[in-house]
Amino acid sequence: MTAAKNTQPPLPANAGQPASDQAFLAFLARCLPGLIIASELLFLFLCALLPLVAKAAWGGSGSPGAGPQPTRGVNIAFFIAIWLLTAATTGLAAYAAKCQADTRPADAPPARFPRPVAILAALLLLIAVAFSAGLLQL
Repeated sequence: MTAAKNTQPPLPANAGQPASDQAFLAFLARCLPGLIIASELLFLFLCALLPLVAKAAWGGSGSPGAGPQPTRGVNIAFFIAIWLLTAATTGLAAYAAKCQADTRPADAPPARFPRPVAILAALLLLIAVAFSAGLLQL
């Protein structure tokens, strides 16, 4: 006699979670490309704001009589808010990449972590270190 074969496909890694959690994880996995694009656009906007908190904001433009910007504190607060929003969007994209890897069937090839998210996280960390160390106000 031959043993009966199991014809069911292997379950994903998150098979033991409630259905609402699985639906949310699947939703995040579907949103991954949009989250990556949103975080990249926010980073582009953050780079456009860099001159508002860099050397020109602290010492003036170099023109005779030009001094520090009077709105420097507001510019710094807005820059920090946009940096936090960019970091949160990048972190959500990283979590969505993990959710996408978790929702794959067990017999599927392993998912690779998206390089744009890793590069963006490294650049955000570099900007945070430079900003907090005072390197932008040379």
